[in-house]
Amino acid sequence: MSVGGVSLSRAACYAGAVALGALEVVEWPVTLLVVAGTYLADQVRGPATPAAFPPGSGPSTSDVPLPPAAPHAGA
Repeated sequence: MSVGGVSLSRAACYAGAVALGALEVVEWPVTLLVVAGTYLADQVRGPATPAAFPPGSGPSTSDVPLPPAAPHAGA
């Protein structure tokens, strides 16, 4: 479901940010920049949702080596 081309969850985030700005929890210029920046970023690259990365197609960490284990204190 969407509201004016914006997903319902994203619209709720925008509304929450605006509410924080209106209640002066966050300064309104900061709220404006965050909301505008988020909106513009979504327009350029699309929202980063789990659906954007079907299983097996997203970034993988399986090729990254694990650091060596620290010695156990009780050994």
